[in-house]
Amino acid sequence: MPKRVNPKWGWTGMVRLEGYASPDGALGELDSHSEPAGDQRQALHRPLAGAQCDDLIKDLDLPLLDGHRTECHDWLNWIREDALRECLRRSQQPTRAEIHEALDQTGQLLRHFVDASEQRHADWIVEESPILAPGPLTVFWLFPRRLRTLADYAKKKARHADIAELVVLANAADRLADVLMLLDWASSDKISRELPEAYDYEVRHLVDAVRIAQRLEHATRTALETSKKRGGPLPQPTMVQVVIWLAELVERYGGTFTHNPYVGTAYDGSPQTPAGLFVLNFMWTCKPPLSASPQTVSNWMAAAIKWRNRARAPNSEIRERSF
Repeated sequence: MPKRVNPKWGWTGMVRLEGYASPDGALGELDSHSEPAGDQRQALHRPLAGAQCDDLIKDLDLPLLDGHRTECHDWLNWIREDALRECLRRSQQPTRAEIHEALDQTGQLLRHFVDASEQRHADWIVEESPILAPGPLTVFWLFPRRLRTLADYAKKKARHADIAELVVLANAADRLADVLMLLDWASSDKISRELPEAYDYEVRHLVDAVRIAQRLEHATRTALETSKKRGGPLPQPTMVQVVIWLAELVERYGGTFTHNPYVGTAYDGSPQTPAGLFVLNFMWTCKPPLSASPQTVSNWMAAAIKWRNRARAPNSEIRERSF
C-alpha cells in the first residue's frame, strides 16, 4: 500500500494511505453482540465506503472540504485502521484483575522456590556463560533457563541419592520457570519496573538463584501493591492519539474542534459538540459501542485537547510525534 507524506496535513505530519481495497459493510456493523477480535481483524481489511465517511462528517462545518473529499476519506480510513489495530491489541491483553492474579501467583511460586532451596544446599554450578547481558531486561529470558538447568540437575541427583528435598527443589524450579516464561507482557513489565538497574542477575550457583528469586519476589509484591493502589482503567494513549489525528483532520478542512461534556449547565459526561459527536461516531465504527462508552470517548477528547494546548503553548518542549 503506497504512502505519501503531505507536510500540509497538520503539525504532526500525517501519513496518507491510498490504494484501499473496495470497501463494503455498513456503518456501525460492529455491534456489541459480535466477537471483538474476529470482527476487528475483518474490519482492518474493510475500510469505510465514501458514503459512510460522508455520514460521519455530515454535521461538521468543513468549508475547505470541497475538492478534497477523497483525500479526507483516505485519511479517515487510515486513522480508523490504526484505531482498529489498537482495539485488537487491547482485546488480547489481560485485564487488571488477571494481571493481579498473575502477579500473586508468581510471587507465591517465587516464595515456594526460595523455601525449597533453603531445605537443600545443592552443589550445582553452571558452566556456560550467558548469551545476553544478565540485567533486568533479560531476567525473564535467562533466569527461567537457569531454573530448568537446576531442575534437571536436582532430578538426576535425586534419582541417584533418593533425596526427597531435591525432588521438591526440582519441581519448584520447574514450576517457577514455566510461570516466568509464560508470564504475559503486562505483568512482566510491571515487575521489571520494580527491579533495580544492575547487572548482577547472572546465576551460576544455587545461592545466585535464590538471590535473584528473592529480588523478583520483592519486585512482584511491590508491583502488585502499586497496581492495586492505582486502580482505574488501564491507560490508552493510542486512542488519545487517534483523537488528536481526528482533530487535525477537522481543522485541516476548516472546521473547529471543541469539546463540551455539559448539557446546558448540567454535566452529562458525554460529548455534545459536533466535533465530539463526530469522534464518538467514528469510534463506534471501530469496535462494539459498549466497549467505548460516550464517557470514555469524552475522557479521550479532554486528554487530546489538553495535550494539543500544551504542545501549542509558547516555549513548549513537546516535539512533533512525541505523543
